[in-house]
Amino acid sequence: MHVNVRNLREDDLEEADAILRLSFSTFTGLDDPMSFLGDADYIRSRYAADLNSAFAIEVDGNLAGSNFVTNWGSAWFLGPISIHPNYWNKGISKHLIIPVLERLSKLEIQYAGLVTFA
Repeated sequence: MHVNVRNLREDDLEEADAILRLSFSTFTGLDDPMSFLGDADYIRSRYAADLNSAFAIEVDGNLAGSNFVTNWGSAWFLGPISIHPNYWNKGISKHLIIPVLERLSKLEIQYAGLVTFA
């Protein structure tokens, strides 16, 4: 299994959005994955806010997930991180943490948070 982490690209956005909805709806047990978040747009808005803080992960050349660093003034948030369910429990998501931590280390932050489920 070959894993590659890179910046998210504009041509990834639709697929990254579908992966986010599928992964979170699978986790929460929704019947219709595309109904998760309704018409909210977590992927495009975070991508547009800072292209250098939007990350993609590929497995064997296929988009498998994404992660973001989001700026809210003096607070920065990691996430949402999403991995396609086909790649769950394979150690894939840890590869998306490293570039986010590297990005956070370059920014002047006072507070950092994590978008996650309890």
